Amino acid sequence: MEAKANELLTAKQQPELALTAAKSSVTAQEPVVVSMLERFSATVPSPDASAKDPKC
Repeated sequence: MEAKANELLTAKQQPELALTAAKSSVTAQEPVVVSMLERFSATVPSPDASAKDPKC
């Protein structure tokens, strides 16, 4: 009976551990994504600029 209880407890903890690991990964990647988006938005010319300046 104790072995079955331990097995159920372990089975329940696996998804919780996976979720915790996924959340940690997302939290760690968030600053990288924000930085990339800031760089891309700073370098993309606006549609108006390309219409006025044919070199863009």
